[in-house]
Amino acid sequence: MWGGTIAFEIAQQLHNMGKKVGLVAMLESYNEHAFSVHSSKTIRIANKLLNVIFHFQNMMHPLNNAKMKFIIEKFRVEIERVRINIMVGFTKVGAIFNGNVMPNYPHLRITDINDEAQLNYVPKPYKGRITVFRPKKNFIGYD
Repeated sequence: MWGGTIAFEIAQQLHNMGKKVGLVAMLESYNEHAFSVHSSKTIRIANKLLNVIFHFQNMMHPLNNAKMKFIIEKFRVEIERVRINIMVGFTKVGAIFNGNVMPNYPHLRITDINDEAQLNYVPKPYKGRITVFRPKKNFIGYD
């Protein structure tokens, strides 16, 4: 979702500088301000679970070597993310009880910053054309 917002804003700035923008293509991009459900943590968690389901459904299609390598790498990265999130969770609890300092996991902080920036971005009307590629299935609240 974030990449489409960046593409949109770049096109907006180029257009405002008088530059010609030939194409703005956005893949599964959304205007977060058009939806009211995103303030709900329950909806965000449900959508993370749906993301896992969507990936699983994609995996059920016939596999080739490239797809299998992608799936293995994606799985490895997700396992590492879960491991770090669990460690951070335990560390937060330990820090509360022991007064210890939290370890630094910069990529988790960057994810939080990106999510916050996405939620705070307010798009302005764009005078050019935009092509949006939408998915076959949507997350909850993204109809």
